[in-house]
Amino acid sequence: KICIEFNGDYWHCNPVIFEESYENTMLKKTAKEIWEYDKVKLEFIQQKGYQTIVVWENEYEKDREKILSMIQGIIKKITVS
Repeated sequence: KICIEFNGDYWHCNPVIFEESYENTMLKKTAKEIWEYDKVKLEFIQQKGYQTIVVWENEYEKDREKILSMIQGIIKKITVS
């Protein structure tokens, strides 16, 4: 049971890029509001027994192989357990 959440930098207001007061005009929400929603969503998924991995768009674009390798390692670890 694993959930990989791939967050787009703009749509999820990557905290490395955006201040909490930034307003996402498309969603009509501040970055802080988006982060709070995402946190609740991840907590719900985890309560259902899923391990969650959050990947940010900028991390993936910077080093795809590293991210894919990390995900594969976690999947292998879970399936062996």
